[in-house]
Amino acid sequence: MKTTLQKDFTQLQMQKVPNGLFEKILHQIEMKKRKHALLSFIFSSMVFVATFVTMVPVFLVLHSAMSQSGSYQYFSLVFSNFGEVMSSWQDFALSFLESLPVFTIAIFLAIVFFLLASVHYISRDVKVLFFRHHF
Repeated sequence: MKTTLQKDFTQLQMQKVPNGLFEKILHQIEMKKRKHALLSFIFSSMVFVATFVTMVPVFLVLHSAMSQSGSYQYFSLVFSNFGEVMSSWQDFALSFLESLPVFTIAIFLAIVFFLLASVHYISRDVKVLFFRHHF
């Protein structure tokens, strides 16, 4: 078995590697990276625009909900009468937390998260598209 394998391998001829094959492979890899980065850039830009446009109405809804719930009054009480707030800070903290519009705050934070994530992906893709030219 060993001699048969040795015989087979000795009869093999070496294949010539075409000139520039390595550069062509790297070029194709770079082009695929750039294509992926371009698609990701387009999608991330659309997400950024959509979240940026929805940021203003969601912020207005959050401001309205905070005004209606009385959260701003609790918050201003901290600055106007700090000694009284500290004397019963546990009751104050619970009252403040109960008055917060949690659902609206969660929606606002989700919009902020998507906005920041899209900025992250846009900056990553801009680096690939415009600042990395290795080939």
